[in-house]
Order: sequence, then C-alpha cells, then structure tokens
Amino acid sequence: MPESRRFGVLFESVVPSRCEDRQVSDLRWNRLEAARANLIAAFAAEGVDRVEYVASPPDAWVWVWLGTGTDLQRDALSVVVDLRAQVGRLLADASVEGIEVAGVRVQSAETVNRDYGGSWFNAVR
Repeated sequence: MPESRRFGVLFESVVPSRCEDRQVSDLRWNRLEAARANLIAAFAAEGVDRVEYVASPPDAWVWVWLGTGTDLQRDALSVVVDLRAQVGRLLADASVEGIEVAGVRVQSAETVNRDYGGSWFNAVR
C-alpha cells in the first residue's frame, strides 16, 4: 500500500451494510483523496507537505492531519484560529460532500521521527 494512503484504509475499508447482508465501500474516500493535493497546495507556504485523514465509517466526520517538515512550521500553523473552517471550505470547494471536518491537527515529520519512530500511523492514533 503506498505510504500516502496508509490512513485511507480507515475510510476506504469495507464496512458491513446495516440493511443487507452484503458489504459496501465508502465512496466518499475518492473525494477526500482528490482533495489531498488541494489541501497541500493551499498550505504549502506554511510547510505542509502531507495530509492524512482519520475517520470512522459510516460516520460522516473526518479528522484532517496536516503534516509539516519541522516542529517550527507545525507550531506556527497550529495557532491559526480558523484552520478548521479553512480546511472545511477547501474540502467543500473540492466537492467533498457528506463529510464534516471534526477537527484539524498539525504534526511535523521531526516529531513523528523522534517520538513515533517515523510511523505516521502511530502518530495519528
């Protein structure tokens, strides 16, 4: 599985349908994947070079993790007052419907490497 999609499994995973015996896949993941590049581009000047999503299907909410290279970049972006609203608008502009941004976290590769052995999976859990 490509590194950039590791956490996509949370949204992309197959979940049992409540109405039938068959399993269905959450199609909202494709819209989030398409919006990833837009989010990175929108926050590139602040050092964002990675976006991860944490979700719990079939719930309609998602946590968006913006990844920066350094702790300094992370700290500067973490204090932006309307960050959640900005991310929500960018997702709406990318036609991501049926998803609510529950929150936005900012993490740096420096911290992930230092505190989580380089594992973004462990960092976002």
